[in-house]
Amino acid sequence: MDHKKMTIEEMCFESEKQLFDRKSARISATALVSTIIAFANADGGKIAIGRG
Repeated sequence: MDHKKMTIEEMCFESEKQLFDRKSARISATALVSTIIAFANADGGKIAIGRG
């Protein structure tokens, strides 16, 4: 997995893919859990919350 730190600008324009997901700030904790579990069961990943 690429551990490169992303800037806010990069997160805004990055395509969602296996190692990156973007979620609305209005997401519930229970809905967010499925993304966290999916990343934990795979190669990890990054979640940007608040943009969407």
